[in-house]
Amino acid sequence: MKYLTNTLTLFFFISVIVGQSTYSGGSGTEEDPYQISTTNDLIELSITSTDWDKNFIQTAHIIFDSIETQVDWNGDGSIDNDTSGFSPIGNDVLQFSSVYDGAGYTIDHLFINRPDTDNIGLFGYINSATVKNVGVINVHVTGNKNVGALVGRNFTLTTVSNCYSSGNISGNSNYTGGLVGRNSSQSIIINSYSMCSVYSSGTVGGLAGHNSWASTVIYCYSAGSVSGSGNNVGGLIGDMDNTSDVVDSFWNTETSGQSTSDGGTGIMNAEMQDFTTFDDANWDFVIETINGTDDHWDMDQLGTVNNGYPILTWQDGADQELPILEVVDLPNKFNLNPNYPNPFNPITTLHYDLPEKIFVSITIYNMLGRQVRTLAGGIQEAGYRSVVWDATDNQGKPVSGGVYLCNIEAGEFRQTKKMVLLK
Repeated sequence: MKYLTNTLTLFFFISVIVGQSTYSGGSGTEEDPYQISTTNDLIELSITSTDWDKNFIQTAHIIFDSIETQVDWNGDGSIDNDTSGFSPIGNDVLQFSSVYDGAGYTIDHLFINRPDTDNIGLFGYINSATVKNVGVINVHVTGNKNVGALVGRNFTLTTVSNCYSSGNISGNSNYTGGLVGRNSSQSIIINSYSMCSVYSSGTVGGLAGHNSWASTVIYCYSAGSVSGSGNNVGGLIGDMDNTSDVVDSFWNTETSGQSTSDGGTGIMNAEMQDFTTFDDANWDFVIETINGTDDHWDMDQLGTVNNGYPILTWQDGADQELPILEVVDLPNKFNLNPNYPNPFNPITTLHYDLPEKIFVSITIYNMLGRQVRTLAGGIQEAGYRSVVWDATDNQGKPVSGGVYLCNIEAGEFRQTKKMVLLK
């Protein structure tokens, strides 16, 4: 009887351990994926490599503390030694190899500070995997090689779709990108974009640092600043081999500061805010059916949502109506409006009015009168315009908190506004 009792007790203990889910629900199968709804769920996934072949679905927005070093990134119950931040999901020893469906939710303030480590991003290294329908916003990611906000390296028939990123990315070697560091081995990035400020001492691109080995980027764009000290710095793609392709994809030549890319088409800000640019490139928008009926994209040409650039239809602000201005109401005078938000951290938008087509220069100065960042410098059409500053300098490096001056010059018109950056 004692033997039977001990056996039953052991069986019960094992059953509890095996059957107990550390996530918010689900069993990890394709039909019943594990549910990720909290910061603890995501951290648990990052440190549980035995689950990297399971299926996951995000069921809520996930927001980490904006004071990035005050998060228990490794889940050990202490924040004393967490200055390295989040541990990427998948690495060169064991890759993430299944499905992560963000289901139209975002992950806010992801922080990774691993300057000597390769394959850095929310997902470090993924192989034959799918990552879709997720936004990583206000990221602060630093790594060595293969560095991106969402994925460090895509490998072997991996697909990243309907995803976007914003924040700051920094790499110390080759293949740094705003969304994906390295897209390789017949992998695909589709219907996705990056607003990240990206810097690297090696190969760097606004969307992806490297596109290689029969891989494809299609229906994507980047609109963040891109800079680096290496030989391959591209507005959209840093470097691409001759087996790969970029199809119907764009980068903003003004906000990126880059006139070239190894793939994609460079366009000015006004074209980025023009629906016809993307409609002519066969992008599948709401309402229209010629380019498809999956309705991946929406766009607010009034400029109030995402600076007037295309957004994914699952994002906040997508209204499924695709308002297109048939008649443009032109301003009757030059004006620089106060930036919004103000104070801000780390992104703010400056709206300005141009009553005529003219050469426009917009420059950020610190309180010592030193030039920090050039946001615009070229001829622009008349209209209600805007530009985004992500609190970085002309080298793509984050600036310190404080008061800054935004100066606009258009012909004889001059105007300056104060902005407060909080850190």
